[in-house]
Amino acid sequence: MSSSPPSKPPPPQQQQQPPLQFAPFSSCVHPGFWSALADAKLGRLRLDEGPVDAAAAYSAGDPPGLPASLNLGWNALVRR
Repeated sequence: MSSSPPSKPPPPQQQQQPPLQFAPFSSCVHPGFWSALADAKLGRLRLDEGPVDAAAAYSAGDPPGLPASLNLGWNALVRR
């Protein structure tokens, strides 16, 4: 009697994911952001024309049906 190695179960079927696509989004800049940017330009950035780091919140349209959005808050500036 020969014993054969146990056979592996077949791999689970993977669900086909739709291809990744660009989703247009709307943006919203809090009015306090402009005040914070003005303070930063007057206080520490002065005449520096380089890019300014900022943190924003992105929402991918949750709950379904709402458009994706990018929100830039009053506290978005990142200190260098």
